[in-house]
Amino acid sequence: MLRIFESATLKLTGWYLLILMITTILFSVVIYQLAAGELSGRLEGMELRLENDPNWIVNSDLLHASRLHQEAEAKGSIFFGLLYTNIVIWIAGGVGSYWLAKRTLQPIQEMHEAQSRFASDASHELKTPLAVMKSELELALRDPNMKKADYKEVVSSSLEEVNKLTDLTHTLLQMSRLEHADIDMSGEVNLSEQIQKVAKLLDLNNQIVIDVPAKPVLAQGNESMLRDVCMVLIDNALRYSPKGNKVTVAAKNTAKAAVLRVTNAGKGISQEDLSHIFDPFYRADSSRTSDDGEKNYGMGLAVAKKIVDLHDGEITITSKPGGETNVQVSLPKSK
Repeated sequence: MLRIFESATLKLTGWYLLILMITTILFSVVIYQLAAGELSGRLEGMELRLENDPNWIVNSDLLHASRLHQEAEAKGSIFFGLLYTNIVIWIAGGVGSYWLAKRTLQPIQEMHEAQSRFASDASHELKTPLAVMKSELELALRDPNMKKADYKEVVSSSLEEVNKLTDLTHTLLQMSRLEHADIDMSGEVNLSEQIQKVAKLLDLNNQIVIDVPAKPVLAQGNESMLRDVCMVLIDNALRYSPKGNKVTVAAKNTAKAAVLRVTNAGKGISQEDLSHIFDPFYRADSSRTSDDGEKNYGMGLAVAKKIVDLHDGEITITSKPGGETNVQVSLPKSK
């Protein structure tokens, strides 16, 4: 695949350079014609004045030949000057065209590489539970001493894997819809209200502390999608907080944005992991394995980031190992 992008870069460079060469050649022809015409006119006028000067003693034929010789030398100087200038421009333009071509194709290459990684990771995540189910079922079929309770355990294990695959498939479809669906972003969303709804649904152990102002925090966007963002962030904070630790969910209005902040104390996230925390399927012990040992697919934050980006907002995470983790989402305020 790198060869394809390198070939495309060279072809695009060639087109850029061809356009530059045609432009400079046409420009040089115009300059040469204008300069040569001006030069010829001036030398011819000078020749006529000298011929009509009674004090001029040089033969007119000799004067004419001298004028033609000077005109030819001057035109030659103009021609080679333009030629050397064009060569320098073409060389510099070739280097610049290659740099510009790489810069032009870089977003496409990065997107293609991201899609390839995503497809590879998704295939791996789908393959793993299928392999577990296959091995368990084959073992159950081959074992003649299996009892009803054993079969029930195998079926339960397989059902658990099926549920995981269902969740993953739902998330992948959601990511696909976010890429291609025509979504209405013009609604008014009360973040304070959405926080309270999600907290009521998820706060089974009274861990969530809600901090919202009396005045509603209103963001512009899609209510269902922004509720999903609240759900992902609060659920993550609860998953990766030690039991008994509080999770603070706050919202506020600023001059330019409606802000949502989720804070929890737990293992924290290393700086190395923070740079990849929004990558789909990214594996990091501190950010992908909860305190109860449950392992997820690492798609929640990727979905949240995509939703925030579609709303022209910004999501940032600050954390340090063994300390607090703060997730802040800034969204356009409702007009």
